[in-house]
Amino acid sequence: KLRQYGTQELEKFQAILPNHQIKVFRGLRRIWHGPYKGEDDKYHISLRLEKGHFDHIKRVARFLNSRYYCHKCQKCFSNREDHYVCNVRYRRCWH
Repeated sequence: KLRQYGTQELEKFQAILPNHQIKVFRGLRRIWHGPYKGEDDKYHISLRLEKGHFDHIKRVARFLNSRYYCHKCQKCFSNREDHYVCNVRYRRCWH
């Protein structure tokens, strides 16, 4: 029988990877995220938690049915121009 995992294991995983931000989604809702420590958006790990197991999300925007996703402000955008109203204003975060 497979062991089921939850958010308590994420804190241990996050401690091993302090320069990465881990985000976890259940359905289309973000349910957990670790602290963001880097200036670059390339150090993130997005996971889906379903039935006690984690799956990697390669493209968060596609997973959330959006064209773009900003890992810094954690919001979806339908076009790049919409991101200019973002409080973070980070131009390299379109995924």
